[in-house]
This record gives sequence, C-alpha cells and structure tokens, in this order.
Amino acid sequence: MDAISQLNTDWTRLAQAQQDSQYQTIIARVLVRNITDIGARTFIINRGLADGISLEQVVTDAGGAVVGRVVKVQTYDATILLVNDTSTTVIGRESGPNADPNAIGNVQGQVGGLLLMSYVSSTETLSKGTAVVTAGMVSPGGDVRSPYPPGLLIGTILSVARDPNQVVQSAVVQPAADLNNIEWVLVITNYEGGFASPEPSTSPSPSGSSSAGPTANPTPAIPRVTPTPGPTPTPPPGLVTPPPH
Repeated sequence: MDAISQLNTDWTRLAQAQQDSQYQTIIARVLVRNITDIGARTFIINRGLADGISLEQVVTDAGGAVVGRVVKVQTYDATILLVNDTSTTVIGRESGPNADPNAIGNVQGQVGGLLLMSYVSSTETLSKGTAVVTAGMVSPGGDVRSPYPPGLLIGTILSVARDPNQVVQSAVVQPAADLNNIEWVLVITNYEGGFASPEPSTSPSPSGSSSAGPTANPTPAIPRVTPTPGPTPTPPPGLVTPPPH
C-alpha cells in the first residue's frame, strides 16, 4: 500500500473512531517518540494550545485503547507520557464476560514496555487473557476523580502471580495500544478528572446585615461530563477523501 492510500485508510479509521466515541476528541499525529527505557517514554504530537489541548487530557488510539496523558503543552505541540512509562499509574479493573469486576488494582509501566497490575485483593479472581480497563474511580465524597475516564481499554492479562501467603496478587498486562508503531492518536478534550472545584464560601455584607437578595447556592462538585460525539474532522490538504457509502 502506497503512502497516500495508507494515509486515507488511517484517516478514515480515525474519523470513524471520532464519530463513534462517546467523548469529544482531537486527532493528532505523532511527530517524535521515545519508547526506550532511557528517559521517560513519551510522544510529541502536532497539536497544542492553539488546538484546544491542555494538561492531563487522556490520549487513546483509534480503537479506544489508552496511549497516555498530556504532561506538557505548547502552542502547536504537546508531550504525551505513555501508559507504559514507569512513572505512570492507572487504576484498572478486569472487564469481560468472565471477568471479576471487583478485581481492581494499580496498573503501572515496567522496564521493557509491559504493565504490572498490582495490589489486587487475593480474594478476587484474575484470569489470563482477560481485558483490563480503566476503573475511573471517584472518591466517596465525589471531590476527587480519576484523570482517566472509565471503561477505556488498557490491555490484556498475560500472566498472574498468586501467593497463598499474601493478601494481594498481581498480573502482567500487555498494553492494547501499539505504542511502538502508532502514528495517529485521539486526545479526549471534554473529560475532567482530578479535584473538583471548591464550594464558594458565603460571607456577610460589610454592614453585618444579611443581603436582601436570594441566598446563593453553593457550586456543586464537577459533574461527570455528558459525552457528545465530536465534529466530523476535515482531512488534511491533499488527502483523498473516500466517497460516502
């Protein structure tokens, strides 16, 4: 397949993924990658502040698998810290027909590029070949939320390590995204994780008397985003757009 045909194929797949996504996304191309164990595992993409990219936004591939999150953003480019970097930790859980939904643990990058799902209760069941997705956990008070939306594919369990004398178990996970060869990614722009906005405090007027107006209602914590389909992307100049079916 020549370069133009491949570009058309990639763009068509990304455009369809963008339409199917429950989140608003921006398509970006990988410009520079460091996928070695020397330094942080990162991508530099060709989208930045001018395109609506901001810190901590989550990045996926066209199939919806986690690639990483934005850790640095400039006007026209941004740096993505990959999910398999040793400094990255994602709360993950098993997913699938035979999965244990209570099997939740920390998924962290390892030297060599694989992932380790650790601190999973030994009372739960981890199974080889089962998918691991983002848990998207929220604190009991609702004031802290995972930076990763729930249900995004992280990878597949390759092996499980159990010790009858331990209260926790672990599993080696293969990342679902092809981090060695991926050329295009999707940046989720309408999900907000982390700390919720603090509620504003009300104070009496300078005269000490209460205001004649209605009592202000405190601002609630940041609600979960209601996902909306993203706009149909415009192909880059020179790209041959396949005819509609």
